[in-house]
Amino acid sequence: MEAALGSRPRSERDLREIEEEAERQVLGGKILVCGIHGEAHQRAAVVPLKWGSPRIVVMRGGFLTHLGQDLRKEPFQEARLWRYEWDPSTDLAVSRRPPALSLPRSVHSRQVDRIIRALGIRTGSAAARFEDPLSLAFLMPTVTTLKAAARPEG
Repeated sequence: MEAALGSRPRSERDLREIEEEAERQVLGGKILVCGIHGEAHQRAAVVPLKWGSPRIVVMRGGFLTHLGQDLRKEPFQEARLWRYEWDPSTDLAVSRRPPALSLPRSVHSRQVDRIIRALGIRTGSAAARFEDPLSLAFLMPTVTTLKAAARPEG
């Protein structure tokens, strides 16, 4: 979601506008592409949960760091208020990091912003449509990585 990108401070009005734009996209049948770091990203990322819609969440660290060892933990507290645990049947996690990599906490990541923009450009907006085969093909390596991370070792 383009409005949530960057590190600039945002007023409560800005955050409401981000949330409203996310809601317009979700209610318009699009899949929100968002981050989870910083209040602007989180305000957008919660909107699909409110409506039971899918989302693509770009993470700064590895899947295990953000989703827990069983890959079921919602990645931030406000999201856990709307949904108890991560739902891999509706949400897609995207990270360019190894599954167990933990990075220092940061409110902003230019790499996350670049990935969100790339997904938006690839799909024609900052939200993807289900019927867009290019967005699905672009994300397939990530899906495979996430499934591999979820397999027990041994």
